[in-house]
Parts: sequence; C-alpha cells; structure tokens
Amino acid sequence: MKNKRLIILISIFAFIILVVILCSTLFTVKTVSVNWLTRLSEGHILINKDDDIAADVEKGGSIFLYDKQSAITLLEESYPYLKVVKVETKFPNKLVVHVADRQEVFALKINDNCYVVLDGECKVLTKYNPLQYSAISLPPICVEIKEQTLVADDFEVGKIANISRISTILSNVYSALTNCGYEDVYMKQVIQNITIDLGYNASLVLDTSYANLSVKINKIHYNLYNKLVFGLAAYNEARAEGSQQTNGVIIIRELSNGKLDGEFVKNE
Repeated sequence: MKNKRLIILISIFAFIILVVILCSTLFTVKTVSVNWLTRLSEGHILINKDDDIAADVEKGGSIFLYDKQSAITLLEESYPYLKVVKVETKFPNKLVVHVADRQEVFALKINDNCYVVLDGECKVLTKYNPLQYSAISLPPICVEIKEQTLVADDFEVGKIANISRISTILSNVYSALTNCGYEDVYMKQVIQNITIDLGYNASLVLDTSYANLSVKINKIHYNLYNKLVFGLAAYNEARAEGSQQTNGVIIIRELSNGKLDGEFVKNE
C-alpha cells in the first residue's frame, strides 16, 4: 500500500513539473532564424526575404508543443518558391527553419493567355502570360496533355496541382531524370517538350534537344518509372556513341516476359 501511495505521489509531482515546464516562458518560442541549404541565383524572388520568412513563423506557445507542420504549410503557401526541408528545435526557445528553393521544371499551357509553372513535385509556383513566358531565358519543360482538358481552378499558386493522374506521371518523369543524374537546370536543357497522351493506349514522348531524337514510352500506366530509366539510358547511349540514331524515336515497350525493349524508328 505504501509503495502504491509513493508511486501516486511521484506521478503527481512529475505531472506538476511537466506543467510548469510547458507553461514556463523560458520554453516559449521567441526567435526564428532561416538557414538556406541551397544558393539562390542572382535576382531570385526569395533573395533578402529571410526576415519576412522568419516573421511569418508564429511565435509564442511552448516549444515542446509547437505545430511544425502547420508552420511549414503556411510558409510554403505564402512563398511558392520556398521548400521547407526541416524545422529544427533549438532549446530553450528558438526555431531554425532549414529551407531550399524550388525550381521551375514543368510548364502547362492552360489556355492562350496562361501558362502554369510547376516544380518537380508538381507544386504550382506561378502563372505566366505568353509575353512573360517567352521572356524566360531557360524555360521549363513544356508539357502537352492530350485526351484531358486542363482547368485553371485546379492550379492554385502555392499548392500542389489538383491533377492527380498527370501529377503521378510527371513525378515519375522527374524522379527518373533525377536518379539518372539530371539536375533541374540540366534536365531543362536536355528535355524540351513532353507529350502525354491519356487515350486508350496511354503514352508519353520526351522530345530531346539532341539531333531531333525523342523517347516514347508506351502503356505509361504500367511500370512507368523503370521504362523511363530504360529510355533515358538508351538516349544517353545513342548520344554518347554518336550513332545513326538521330532524327527519330526510341520506342520503349515491355515484352510479354516482363523485360523492357527499345526500338529505334527513323522519322519519315
């Protein structure tokens, strides 16, 4: 009985200490700093925005109970080109926001007056009119969608585009390019256009900047990532060898035995 009473008293005492710690001003969030993990290019929209970003992080409240995910969501919606990698707790009362910039990777033409620009995660970064889009020195990869109409309301700046089917395809493209060693800037130099046909036999075509050579992936709803990696390897091989595989299409398909196959077809 005495041991039970002792345990109860210790538990109450521990609870009181916990409440005191949580309510203590010593552990109340007071300061926020921003740490960049990438180097911003000259003229970037986020240059000299550190103070603004830090100011938009809510202060006050216990550092132990701080809702980091809400802070991340708020910042990334307020600053579309910002990627919050991590919010770090620095005791007793400081937060460090580790951030990187998002790159313009894909562009979808919604109508004659609007281009929507996405990053590799299909987050909507901005919207351009035709004049603004034509002025970009290194434009994003232009994406054409067939057999599906794009609606402007599905693209809210600062949020992930509401195009789940297309987003899945573009995410696979971005992952394959990244894992094959293509950085964001380089992939925009190599891949000029992407055509996604969502018809019965859905397909995807990557138009490259090399010798009028394209890569076509058939039946993109199956094993797309591996088909893309296989197609990019075939493209790299053709370019490295300087072979006759120019002015044509490398068609990637999956055989009945599950193996991938590539066939070069000359343009007529």
